[in-house]
Amino acid sequence: MPTDPRDGDTATGAVQAVIDAIYDSIAAGTLRPGQPIRQELLADQLGLSRQPVREALRTLASDGLLTYRRNAGFSARELSLTEFAQAYRLRQLLENEVLCDITQVPPAAITRLREINSAISAAATRQDLGAFRRLNTDFHFTLFELSPLDLFVTELRRIWLLTSIYRALYASTPQAIDRIVTEHAAIITALEAADLPRLIALHNQHREGTIEALTHRLQPTTP
Repeated sequence: MPTDPRDGDTATGAVQAVIDAIYDSIAAGTLRPGQPIRQELLADQLGLSRQPVREALRTLASDGLLTYRRNAGFSARELSLTEFAQAYRLRQLLENEVLCDITQVPPAAITRLREINSAISAAATRQDLGAFRRLNTDFHFTLFELSPLDLFVTELRRIWLLTSIYRALYASTPQAIDRIVTEHAAIITALEAADLPRLIALHNQHREGTIEALTHRLQPTTP
């Protein structure tokens, strides 16, 4: 019997649905670093077979967002304090290089960044943390992609994926969300003025907010 060409699209869509559900769980704070993922439960919740769930989990593990241990299964990636510091140091190095190389800023880019920041604020107001996470990533990569350093931006996406669960932890309070939106607005103003030193300083400060808020959570507890 010939294979229906739509089957591949259906399978791909099911895998993506699982990936999106995991990202939304991270953004909503229901999936936290180190937490195990039960394949059977996830399949039942999404109304899917276990095959696309397994494929999605393997994809996310290969991307570094999840870890897999024999006899324990998949769990959300948990970074040590040292790994966390390294990941954010890599972000600083790459992001500063990318921002330094921005030479042209089309007015449409400024408009787009303001639209995204307004949408971030609206998503926060309606407590849609999944949309907030996606829009926050869109904001930063709309900014980064103004740079011609395509390979740097590609590597940044990988590091951002690795640390996404920690950004979700940070952006889980109204105070943090208000700070994010306010700092985005200042970044846009510096970009519009073509003030690259100020843009970089503001972006570094923006990143440091996450580091300061989360470092104590990764400190080993003493008995």
